Amino acid sequence: MFISYSREQRAYVRRLADHLREAAGVEAWFDYEIFTGERWDKVVRTKIDECAALILVMTPDAEDSHWVAEEVERARSRGKELLPLLLEGSPIFGFSTVQYEDVRGGGMPGDRFLRHLDEAIGGRRPPVAPQRSRGQLPRRRIEARQRRVSKPRAQRSAPPSPRNRRLDARFLALGLTAAATGLAALLVSPLSNALWPLVITSDSSGQQTSAGSSTITTSSTTSSSTAASTTSVAPGRNVRLSCYNNSTIVGLLARACDDAKSFGWTIADRGKYSEGVIPTTTVYYRSDPEEEAAARELAALLRMRVEPRFDGITGQPPGLIMIVTNDYQGPSRNG
Repeated sequence: MFISYSREQRAYVRRLADHLREAAGVEAWFDYEIFTGERWDKVVRTKIDECAALILVMTPDAEDSHWVAEEVERARSRGKELLPLLLEGSPIFGFSTVQYEDVRGGGMPGDRFLRHLDEAIGGRRPPVAPQRSRGQLPRRRIEARQRRVSKPRAQRSAPPSPRNRRLDARFLALGLTAAATGLAALLVSPLSNALWPLVITSDSSGQQTSAGSSTITTSSTTSSSTAASTTSVAPGRNVRLSCYNNSTIVGLLARACDDAKSFGWTIADRGKYSEGVIPTTTVYYRSDPEEEAAARELAALLRMRVEPRFDGITGQPPGLIMIVTNDYQGPSRNG
């Protein structure tokens, strides 16, 4: 069973797939299950060709989606039965005269739809993996536990004795004491001023002083640059980043996400952008100074365009949105 939908309804589609599996024993596939390294368009075509029927989740976003139209056309050309579900708005053009299940409000399809689904599948129902009872261990974990229990006592590693633990603690304490003593001696030595030129504090008058007693008099520009180099934190690391694929190159989205993570960004969400064609790889930000600064930093690191959000993504959660196209370059190899 193939589910065709718009990306905005992904959360509902996940619940729908679970419901079909539990209520009817039907395995339903949707594009979130594409693995890194697979060619997206080829996998989708193959899944449509192999499915017994196509479930269409109808919403205004799905009606505007180029990819949903392509998937429906592919299913029709292969003689697949179409089973529409109306989740939002009104039926998609061309389906108003087709019998559909009304699930507006986020409900799950009822028994009539499941019976229709069962008729469409016929003898092609895939085997459903057996469900283990709650608290039951997987077979591999049970076998591993049995091997540990049957292992001869002489081969098991003995826990450290209380005496060995006390000796380990003493050696650790001696090592920490020696390290602290050496650091203190270094700080009070005549060379401390030369060795610690960047340890700067501010007294009550606003002047900057070093770790010693002498006052450091520097210009405001020098002081600002020194403080920035020792205390500034890159703004992008605290901003939510979502990555979406608009390319046809296998593994390109995963590569872009890995590049961003290598610079300290955390990927909050990833998926495909199927609402149109983006001309070049771009990171988008809301009208927020922190997000704009983070977007420009990320764009400089990964060599891509930076722009404010456009109308189609203004309703997405706060944070940066990176849409990857075929021209993605990534960070410069020269650093």
